[in-house]
Amino acid sequence: MIRAASTTYVFRLYVSGAAPSSVAAIRNLRALCADLLPEQCEIEVVDIVQRPDRLAADNIVATPTLVRASPPPLRHVVGDLSDRAQALAGLDIGLAEVPGPAPRPAERGPPPDHPYRALVETLRQGVLLLDRGGRVLYCNPWCAARLGLTAESLLGVQIQEYVDPADHATFGALLEAGVHAAVDAEVRMRGAGRLPVPVRLAMTPYPEADTVRVCLLISDLTEERRVQAARRLLQEVAMDLSRAENVTVGLRHLLCRVCRFGGWIAGEAWLRDGARMRRRSVWAGSPSGEALVLADAGGEVRRGEGLAGEAWARGAEVWTDDVLRSPRLRRGRDARRAGVGAVLAVPVAARDEIVATMLFFLTERRDDDDALLPTVLAAVSQTGPLLQRRVAEEGLAASLREKDLLLRDLDDISHALAHDLRTPIRTITSFSQLVLEQCDANLGGSARGQLEAVVAAAKRMSRLINDAARLIEVPRALPARRKIDVRKIAQEVVWRLKARDPERDVVVKVDRSLRAHSDPNLARLVLEELLANAWSFTAGRSPATIRVGVMDAGGEHVFFVRDNGVGFDMSAAGKLFDPFTRLSSATHGTGMGLAVVRRAIARLGGRVWYESAPDAGTTFYFTLGPPEAPLAARE
Repeated sequence: MIRAASTTYVFRLYVSGAAPSSVAAIRNLRALCADLLPEQCEIEVVDIVQRPDRLAADNIVATPTLVRASPPPLRHVVGDLSDRAQALAGLDIGLAEVPGPAPRPAERGPPPDHPYRALVETLRQGVLLLDRGGRVLYCNPWCAARLGLTAESLLGVQIQEYVDPADHATFGALLEAGVHAAVDAEVRMRGAGRLPVPVRLAMTPYPEADTVRVCLLISDLTEERRVQAARRLLQEVAMDLSRAENVTVGLRHLLCRVCRFGGWIAGEAWLRDGARMRRRSVWAGSPSGEALVLADAGGEVRRGEGLAGEAWARGAEVWTDDVLRSPRLRRGRDARRAGVGAVLAVPVAARDEIVATMLFFLTERRDDDDALLPTVLAAVSQTGPLLQRRVAEEGLAASLREKDLLLRDLDDISHALAHDLRTPIRTITSFSQLVLEQCDANLGGSARGQLEAVVAAAKRMSRLINDAARLIEVPRALPARRKIDVRKIAQEVVWRLKARDPERDVVVKVDRSLRAHSDPNLARLVLEELLANAWSFTAGRSPATIRVGVMDAGGEHVFFVRDNGVGFDMSAAGKLFDPFTRLSSATHGTGMGLAVVRRAIARLGGRVWYESAPDAGTTFYFTLGPPEAPLAARE
């Protein structure tokens, strides 16, 4: 320690190395001393909680223990000096003229005009001066208010009386060690008629005292513990919600967690469904509570109705302390018989809207329930987005299951129609043709025409069933892509068309070297339908021409089937690819071919479109895969 001359001032700054404001306080005081007293002051930094590691990171050397005595004219600066005004106040205290040695503290603490007493009494932290036996010599107002007493009533009292009995041994060991060095520990303290509060005690020997005294700093840990409890509770309920097999089970776990945390007897979860709230899950911790369906009988409320609806409308928690007289509980007597004295309703929000309401049933409303409420609100309210996502996922899963069941039913019906209708249709066709052959001489013109119409209708029905079956089967096909020869497939289709209709004189040109990387079965189906369509619409043309080719369109190879048929007006072709659509009654198709083409190409990941005009023919363009796939190559 440097002894100061008459023109030199020495300041001892007491800081907490663990506090973020410590470095700021040191820098402020240094700057002020440099401005007001250049080369006339020195500063000694004392870390009262022995955490010099934080200060060392800012190149500040701090003494980790307090000294018992110091020579005059040394002055102490204590408190929060993180801003310039407070640091200036501390500097003014240090500059006070003291002709002789520093005044000795009175037996019961600093006198009213002690230089740093004003700073100590404005701290948001408890500061006490104790004698060796733990009796209070001084207590600042903050500490007295936390204990529900006055500072004067605490003087001369053993502070251990306000420590929870379970922590007396810890406090005794802390007091014994605090006489010699800085020590700290966590205990619970209780004031007059108050619940235990978790605090951190830091004890250090009191400087500048002839007798042994101890400085005790008390930090309230209530908010810190509340945040920790809310974080743990939130993690638990979020994990339960995410892992549960469904939302109902997840909500039951959530209610169980919160009720056990608060010591409450039962809970209900209400989920929003449009303009209503519906009861979704119930949990009870005792057999008497298992029958609890207390609030808003009927399991459904609107906004503002009952407790669930009122919490929804307010967007804030709602208490009911008297279940017998509350108009918001429709079955108050049943609630009272089940042991319920109070009910708490907590809204749950996600994206600025209320998605659920949680009801918790209590035997009675206690003081510690109000203390637990911030933790419960913090944990439950944070589950809103997760709950909303789980509800959406469950709704989507239910829709998919319903869709799957519907598709299975449609599949069964389509198979039944495809298989069971074929036999009676074949019977109708066969017997009608047999009657025509065996009774030809006995049939009149009208009867023969009617039987021929029956045969034609039966054959058309058979084609419709076959085409409908193909239309259903195409979306289920699993494409197996490989290199295919499109030219060879097109030629095979043309040969079959000519064999089926040999009297037709149609000129078909298939470009050379048409290749693609696609599924051969779906590609064959597309060419069969498009060539059959061109074959049908060129009937009556002389000469009839059809061409199958490929062209480059912006780096993408596009196949086409072009004919010189009758064509059609593009304005009337909006539903050309829809099932059962026929643009001309002159053709004999079922109206399913182009619908099959569109579904097959969609299954391959390609595109299909067309160009046409009346009496100018039609061209269908299509790709057999996505644009990035190599579809064709010319040789």
